[in-house]
Parts: sequence; C-alpha cells; structure tokens
Amino acid sequence: MARRDLLVKRIVALPGDIVQIKAGTVFVNGKRMNDIPGLTRSWLVRLKQPDDATSVIEHLQLPMDFVPTGRSFIELPLNEVLAEELDKGKLISDAEPMGAERGSPDHIFPYSPAFRWNADNYGPITIPAEGDTVQIDLGRLPLYDRIITRYEGRTLEAARNDVLMNGEPLREYVIAQDYCFVLGDSRNHSADSRYWGFLPMDHIVGRAAFVLLNKDADRGKLRGDRWFWGVD
Repeated sequence: MARRDLLVKRIVALPGDIVQIKAGTVFVNGKRMNDIPGLTRSWLVRLKQPDDATSVIEHLQLPMDFVPTGRSFIELPLNEVLAEELDKGKLISDAEPMGAERGSPDHIFPYSPAFRWNADNYGPITIPAEGDTVQIDLGRLPLYDRIITRYEGRTLEAARNDVLMNGEPLREYVIAQDYCFVLGDSRNHSADSRYWGFLPMDHIVGRAAFVLLNKDADRGKLRGDRWFWGVD
C-alpha cells in the first residue's frame, strides 16, 4: 500500500554513474530507467465531500497528516492501480496525476543557485567513486562539501575566492570511498538523495526483509495486519 512506499529507498545509481531526472523520469548513464513496481507520484484527488478525506487516508493506510482542512481536494501519493481502486470504491469524485515540479527551490541538494534543479528535473550529476579526483572551487564546493567534511573527516574553510584545507588552497580532492544515489518509491513524498545528497556505501549495513510489527502512529495501537509483512 501507499503508506509503506513512503518508507522505501532504492539505490538507482552506483559509484561512477551519471544520474539525471527529466520531468520525473530517471536516466542513468543516458539510459531511461523503468519505473519500479509500486512507484507512486503526486495525484490531485477531488473528494465528494471534505469529510471523506479521513476515509480515503485510512483506506490508503497513510498518516493523518495528509488530511486537509475543509477542502474538497487533496494531494496524495498514488499510481494508476491505487487511483482506480479509490474510484471503484466510490471514495472520490476523480483523480489525475499532477504535472512536473517547476522552479529551483533552495532545499534541493546541493543547495546552490548555481544548480537550478528541482525534484522532477535534476542533474546530470556524477556519483563519486573511491579514487576519483574532483575539481574544487567555490562554485563546485556545494557538491562535495558534505562528503569532504562529514563523511571523510576533513576541515574546510573559505578565504576570499579560495577553498582551504589544512590552511592550503584546495584545487583538487581525491574521493576516499564509494557513494551511491538513492530515490524513494513514493517519488514526490520522499526525503532522498535529491534533498541530502550522496549516500556513502559504508552506510548501507543490510537489507530489510520484513516488517516485524507496526504501530499506528495516529492511534497509538499495534496493527495486526502488518506483522511479518515481507518487503519486496
């Protein structure tokens, strides 16, 4: 169901790959990637009555945060299958996929006006690999600042037009480990590499196999229908 999709992240690009998103479609090394099963995007759902929102959210097993206040429409993470299911259940008036995002918000990695990207139109960006030599200047620093300082433990500072490491101007930097790029299954409701950047490969410590148990955050009760739920 859609609620589970909100939690799943998948590796879409490995060290050395070039990833780009065009109008919501993912390309890796210039090749269009097929949509993963269960992928959801933002749909505009029109309700028969504003009070119907709660029933729709409960049916999709989504958090109650999605319930609007006094509106006859709502934005939800859906796909064709889920939209048809809602329509057949006579829970909504109609639903349609929303268009690609526009503009370049400042919360998109690498948080720089030099990279005018958004969640649906992103890159191209090269995923760093161990041993790669990358060029460093004030314009490109936002791409690698988090890698160098947080993941690889170096100290950087800016002095006029230079980037300094250990007090010396830094023009090139050799990447010390591999990184990857991850995207969420719920594409328009996911905090992933589009928002916080590259993921170090050594941060991947295992693979989720099943949900042991699940607690309904809105009601504070355990949900028996999600015990030992397998993760595809």
